[in-house]
Amino acid sequence: MRKSFFKPEFLAAAFLMALIFITAVPAAAVSDETTVAGVITKVMPEEGTIEIKAESIWNGETWTGVSVTFVSREFISGTVPDSALYGKIKTGDPVQATFTGDEEYSVNWLCIGKVQSGGSTGKYLSDAFGDPKYVISPFFNNFKITYQMLPDCSRCSGSTCASDYAGLRVSQGWEEKNLITEYTIAMGERHVFTSPDGCESEFSVTLISGKAKAASCPGYPAAEGPVSVNNFVISVVQKGTVSDMTPAPVVTPTETQSTPMPTQTSGFVFAGTLIGIFAAVFARGGRK
Repeated sequence: MRKSFFKPEFLAAAFLMALIFITAVPAAAVSDETTVAGVITKVMPEEGTIEIKAESIWNGETWTGVSVTFVSREFISGTVPDSALYGKIKTGDPVQATFTGDEEYSVNWLCIGKVQSGGSTGKYLSDAFGDPKYVISPFFNNFKITYQMLPDCSRCSGSTCASDYAGLRVSQGWEEKNLITEYTIAMGERHVFTSPDGCESEFSVTLISGKAKAASCPGYPAAEGPVSVNNFVISVVQKGTVSDMTPAPVVTPTETQSTPMPTQTSGFVFAGTLIGIFAAVFARGGRK
């Protein structure tokens, strides 16, 4: 008589292991970000990197000493978000910068802001390179910027869609004198936000690259995934020194393929394989 090991308790164990694997593997990992304030110690354009000596860290509310944080070293080297910064920064400049990665080795700088004055934790920035959602201090003359990437819903993959435009919202001033301006900028375009009479500064914003959330598209399910890091070049400039720059027209393909909906398959495929292996082993154990 064949003795079978293909029992309910073994199936339950197999399903439990598969379930653990599925829940342990997220749809996509999102890296943590750390924002530091310090000074530029090395500028290496041939390598596409800069090194910053971290003096303070942003804890979500205020700047604190690096010694009481998890930053393991003062000198942090990483890849720059855009090469345009090499013409704007130099060794010794105070900066505020956000990075992701392991500071023990090399990181990716998501945004680097040059501080106008008052040390690295000074109140105002003169320039920023990278993603302005990581900017802590406002810009000189109290310019502040928020944005939303606008998706091309015919070009989506996973949790993001290609984007050719961004909606900008720039404010300047204080309290009831606050001036708010909105503008839709195209990829590669520079737009200059003018300021009221009597103010000698203007706000220049150039959109370099970016992606939008797929969940912004009608009927597209929300999906977990890496946070899209977008790239801008931003500067406070003297009035009249910089003008708008219109990019070449954005060419949209006339024929687009159907966009696959985001799925999480790797965990389920592995789970099915694991269950199959368990079943085969248990069944073979009964063939004596």
